[in-house]
Amino acid sequence: MPFTQSTKGLKTLISLTIVYFISITAKAQCPEVEAILVNACGTEHLNEFVIIHSGGGFNVDDLQLDFDFNNNMGPSVNHDININPDSCGLATGVTSVYTGCNNVIPVGPGFSVPANAILVLQTSSGENANYDFSSLCGDGECIYVISNSCNRTIAAFSNVYTGTRTTIFSIVGQNCTQTIVINGDNLPNTNGDYYLPVEDEYGNNGCTVPPTSPATDPIAPTFTNLGPYCQGATPESLPTTSNNGFSGTWNPSTINTSTPGTSDYIFTPTPGQCADTYTMTVVINEAVEPTFNPIASLCQGSTPPPLPGTSLNNIQGTWSPATINTSTPGPSTYTFTPNPGQCATTTSLQVQIVAPATPLFNPIADICQNNTAPVLPTTSTNGI
Repeated sequence: MPFTQSTKGLKTLISLTIVYFISITAKAQCPEVEAILVNACGTEHLNEFVIIHSGGGFNVDDLQLDFDFNNNMGPSVNHDININPDSCGLATGVTSVYTGCNNVIPVGPGFSVPANAILVLQTSSGENANYDFSSLCGDGECIYVISNSCNRTIAAFSNVYTGTRTTIFSIVGQNCTQTIVINGDNLPNTNGDYYLPVEDEYGNNGCTVPPTSPATDPIAPTFTNLGPYCQGATPESLPTTSNNGFSGTWNPSTINTSTPGTSDYIFTPTPGQCADTYTMTVVINEAVEPTFNPIASLCQGSTPPPLPGTSLNNIQGTWSPATINTSTPGPSTYTFTPNPGQCATTTSLQVQIVAPATPLFNPIADICQNNTAPVLPTTSTNGI
């Protein structure tokens, strides 16, 4: 196509569309503050918190929170978080103050927040007021909690002032910065006041979590199913780490192969992981007993028949001893062991070796010469 002004304009439009799409996609991956509890329940400066949506995920060591200068006054414990060497750092979060959930996970420095997760940043250590979080994570969803390492003496977010105050949230290395401007004139000045920076909305839920994006559902651990096993076989150990990296424990802790049937083994992830329980069903097959025709008694010193390598019910294996020995009178036991890979038990066969018997006859009286002799008996008196 020849290059014309119209095609140039089309190419420019396509180029702008691509750049705009990339910009929107990149922005969508940035973590952002979704809610701030501005007016805390309990002691104000100890119980404020910030709720962050993790976007594409980030390491908490890259998180920075630059409070308004009006909230940085006084001793160093009131400084920003992770801004410079004089700033406050991060510490493991206090989860006991958030009720109504069973998957509130405390995290500390170095933790990598997964994508699309909720992180609660407690803006001071010493948290001591309870909040109802059931609307956010009451159905088993996971949230992560981290705390400021400093015990502040003034609030990180003022709730009685006129005009605006600005806090800057950023993630180092991701080109993600969010400037949050809170207008004091819009705050109701009641415990539970919150601000939603994305919507630019103010509200109050009392001592209840402010509205945010949904929390993350627990991830299902994955395992390679074990079994089936033959009754009485030695099973593998149940793995303590799932295929997708979750550690935990099993109940029961080991597989029992003593009884045929199916049994469930439940994996419970170690606390602190956003993972669900997992049930593995293991099948135990009943072991089959090989069957053989009995071997009749054998005469001492006779040539015995070979022991069969396959049972009547088609189980293959070996014998111990491998051949019948007829040298000694009496019973002998021969044990059949099935070849590996067959769900079968061992069995035994008893063979009786009989000593040769001496035929017995009644004596014949003297016979006169030329008299007719009696017929010699073909069966001895002892039945031979």
